[in-house]
Amino acid sequence: MLPLFLVLGALIVVGYIAFDLVRVPVGIANSVSIERPLTQVFAFVTDPENVPQWNPRVRSVRLLSPEPLGPGSRWDLDLGPITLHYTMIALEPDVLMAAETRSQVMTNRFEYRFAPQGGQTQVTVVQKSHVRLAQAITIRLKGHAMSTADLGRMKAALEGA
Repeated sequence: MLPLFLVLGALIVVGYIAFDLVRVPVGIANSVSIERPLTQVFAFVTDPENVPQWNPRVRSVRLLSPEPLGPGSRWDLDLGPITLHYTMIALEPDVLMAAETRSQVMTNRFEYRFAPQGGQTQVTVVQKSHVRLAQAITIRLKGHAMSTADLGRMKAALEGA
């Protein structure tokens, strides 16, 4: 019979490997109302070069496709320690923009939906990810708060606050 410490050690190693290798889906949805016309909000949010104005984790953006941007357009977001490579997968003027990034450790899809709301524009962002189990836990713990803060900065940038 194997000593108990060997069995426990093996279980810890297997658990760690599973924790690092298993990919799980995780999603976040959040909305904000912005006191600006729909067309202006759509143009600002769907221009990747504006992302650093409302997402402090993004240091810079590099467009890899010529303008005007549309499905298939690509850009890089520099986050400092890593660079995310995005591809626009959907664009419906004044309605929807969706983009996706894929890597060995995750797949991340963002959908931005736009709707008139009185004299304001409602922006709803839906993030759908397939990430390592450890990342999923972090996203579930911090993701909604980060999304709320990002949308607040987006609103402030557009409303001139």
